[in-house]
Amino acid sequence: FQLGYVLFAEILYRVFGVGSSDVLFQIPNVIALAFVYVGMGMIAKRLFDRKSVTNLTAIILTVCFQPMFMTTFTYGIILGLAFAIWSVYHTIRFMQDSKIKNAVFAVILIAVSVLLKYNYMIVLASICIALILHVIDKKKFLALAVAALMILCSVGLQKAVIASYSARS
Repeated sequence: FQLGYVLFAEILYRVFGVGSSDVLFQIPNVIALAFVYVGMGMIAKRLFDRKSVTNLTAIILTVCFQPMFMTTFTYGIILGLAFAIWSVYHTIRFMQDSKIKNAVFAVILIAVSVLLKYNYMIVLASICIALILHVIDKKKFLALAVAALMILCSVGLQKAVIASYSARS
């Protein structure tokens, strides 16, 4: 279940060379953590539409040191989290405005998140539950198709990477 991150590492090694240091893997984590924090702020803004809540979210994230320490671990945790957070953001936007582009972004982002770290299947499950509840509440059945597409793309992308590495060996 780590082949998605192996693919990411392979791409970095091919671009920057095998002799690169561990910092090569830590820099994307730092950038991803910044995206996580911005995404959390955007989610708070979108859900609560109150500047005080958004500011409080920013303050809480600033004093939360644990994720900053996680940037030194190269296991796909922070990278996967960044993609998962932004998938949640675009799912919320889709549920609010029903624009297909937000659904497409949400599907792609959660698929990449699951590829990088399989643990983010939990986020996929929670998004799908939220979409099902959205269908029940608003009777917008397109959300079911989005949930199904999220599952198919997440599992399919994982299987494609596995097949790719199997074919090489």
